[in-house]
Parts: sequence; C-alpha cells; structure tokens
Amino acid sequence: MDSIEKGVKVKRDVLIVIIAVLVLGAGALGYLYYTENQDKKNLSDENKELQDRYEEINAKLEGEVTDLTGGTESLTGEKSTLSSKNATLTSQNADYAAGMVKIKAYNDFLKYFNSVIETHGGFSGWTTAEFNTAQGLASATGDTSFVATVDWAWYQTSIPAIDRIVRVQKEIAAGIEGGIK
Repeated sequence: MDSIEKGVKVKRDVLIVIIAVLVLGAGALGYLYYTENQDKKNLSDENKELQDRYEEINAKLEGEVTDLTGGTESLTGEKSTLSSKNATLTSQNADYAAGMVKIKAYNDFLKYFNSVIETHGGFSGWTTAEFNTAQGLASATGDTSFVATVDWAWYQTSIPAIDRIVRVQKEIAAGIEGGIK
C-alpha cells in the first residue's frame, strides 16, 4: 500500500500543483487585466483632459483668427485708399515736375532774351547765331505758338521793337502760368 499511498500522494501533490498554477495564473491574468483596464482608464482621462484643452485653445485661436481677419480686411481697405491717394499724388507730382520743366525752359529763354536785349538795346543788331540760340531755347518750351511768336518778333522789323518785346514777354508769362497749373 505504500505504493498506492505514494500514487495517491503524488496525484494529490500534482493536483495541488495544478490548482496552485491555475490560481497563480488566474491571479496573474487578473492583475494584468486590472492594470490594463487601469491604463485604459488613465489614457481615457488624459484624452478627455487633452480634448478639453484642445477645444479651449481652438476656441481662443478661432477668436484670434477672426480678429486678425477683421484687421486684415481693414488694412486691405486702408491699403486701397492709400494706393489711390498715392496714385493721385504721383500724378500730381508728375504734372508739377512737367510744369517745372516748362517754367525752367521759359525762364532760360527769358534770361537769354533779356541779355541779348541789353547787349543790343532791343531787337536791332541781333546776330543770326543769337537768333538761332533764342529759337532753340523757345523750342525747348515745347510750345509751338511761342516759337511762332519768337519768329514773328524776329522777322517783323516794320513793327516797333517795344511792341515785339512786349508780345514775346506776354507769351513768356502765359507759358509760365501754364506751367504752374
């Protein structure tokens, strides 16, 4: 019987070991299941917290985007207005510069004209070279009517010199006024 008792004892020991292994395995699986569920719960809580923060930040950013968009639209309107004013001022500046060029051309002619009149005491005694210089200065004004007046004053020697001088000076004044506008 010893061997039967030994067989029963061995079976009992094997059964205890199997039960112990099953209990320990079930405990280990239970622990793993618990920790996995705990990790999932922690991740779920973190995810909810991050989602709440995301929504808060997103709402704030949407407000800032709206503010910036409004600012951009305002600046775009101001840019358009300033561009229009700039174009107007650029045009006015170009007109002013063209007027100044014209005034300078008339002034150059007037200075030369007066120096020749002083030298000759009027229109008599002008040389062809002096007339050609005066003609070139008159042409620099870009005013064909003025050039015609200078030609008239040169060739109409039957008209008194003072009348010719006055007519040329009136044309100079009119040309300068035209450059000012």
